[in-house]
Amino acid sequence: MPGTKKENISLEVDGNVIRIGVMLDEGVTEESESPDKKWHRSERREYHSFQQRALRMPENTDFSKIESKYENGTLTIDVKKHPSPKHPTPKKISIK
Repeated sequence: MPGTKKENISLEVDGNVIRIGVMLDEGVTEESESPDKKWHRSERREYHSFQQRALRMPENTDFSKIESKYENGTLTIDVKKHPSPKHPTPKKISIK
């Protein structure tokens, strides 16, 4: 997600699906300087583009411990699993 601002990213949980959305703004900013003038031009287009990805997570996902971090254009989502139930030890059953 290089070039995307953190404020333009949405992260939601819907059931066992994580939805990652990105709002893209199209715009151009220019700055120029000459010996006698300095100017700044900013152009913003009227439309916004929204892109979304959905990640289906396994049933043993613990969404209460989900963490995310956005750094240097990389979104990291850390999802934990519920501790797996320990299998019961085999038990002998007597036959009558």
